Amino acid sequence: MRLLFTVLTDSLIIWSRNFTLIYIFLFGLFLFETILQGVMLPTWELRWLLLFVAVLLLLAGIAAGWLNMVATACTRFLSKPREQAIREANPMEAFTLYREFFPGITRHFPNIAGGFLIQGTAIVLMFAAIQPLWGQNRELLARLFQLELEQREAALQSLSFAQNLSMGEMFLAIMACMLTFACFSLLFMLWPAFVVYYRNNSLTAYWRACLQYVKDPLCMLTLGGGFLASGITLYILTGLSLLVSPIIFLLLQMLMLLALVYMVIVTFVYAYHAVGKPVETPDDNPEDSLEKPPLA
Repeated sequence: MRLLFTVLTDSLIIWSRNFTLIYIFLFGLFLFETILQGVMLPTWELRWLLLFVAVLLLLAGIAAGWLNMVATACTRFLSKPREQAIREANPMEAFTLYREFFPGITRHFPNIAGGFLIQGTAIVLMFAAIQPLWGQNRELLARLFQLELEQREAALQSLSFAQNLSMGEMFLAIMACMLTFACFSLLFMLWPAFVVYYRNNSLTAYWRACLQYVKDPLCMLTLGGGFLASGITLYILTGLSLLVSPIIFLLLQMLMLLALVYMVIVTFVYAYHAVGKPVETPDDNPEDSLEKPPLA
């Protein structure tokens, strides 16, 4: 538990001193919202699969650069004693993280893309599982989305018992798939750290991320359970806030983004403490070079 307390404390300090990490996140969300504008109800067709793969690869490119920024922020702080790192911290260092974005894409894009394609495959399989229910209700959902909120509520009340039952089964299946995917992601939540820190390929990174639950079950289960509980709570509160006030909804959305950034930092800090120091890259500053960790 001492390790867990250290990880959470160090992560909070790094998170609070590197606010620039959220800007890349916001840029990525704006970009994907622009690309996917008007895309609401996909079908089981090749064009949707190609769009899905293209979006995944674009996401992998942004994530490769952003994760390299996260890794740099973590190693800057963790490579020194905590008191010294806090004392020597310069607020302007947060802006220098942008210099690590494009080198991160060059170094890590293939393996990050491989990791995202593994997750994308899991999403496609889950979509295939609910496809019969989705196909039955797709036209009805399309009509409902075209209505105003008041008209939509009236239309829902006019549905037959069979339609309500089919819609309920579909939404339960979607919620089950979302929960399953969340657990899947948490099971392998360390894979980006193994790719960026230790230069593992995507399959090796996934394997080592899963193996870490066997090596350190107490910390890993605590972190995974905490992430899951926090994510579900924020998701529910954000959904409910839309009915209360648009301003509260936006504030909770921002809180979700900040929490997600903190969770990613936690995974990198945990890997640094529990697995070992990152692999030295050829273009690293010799003064900041770090030892190579064990492979297992």
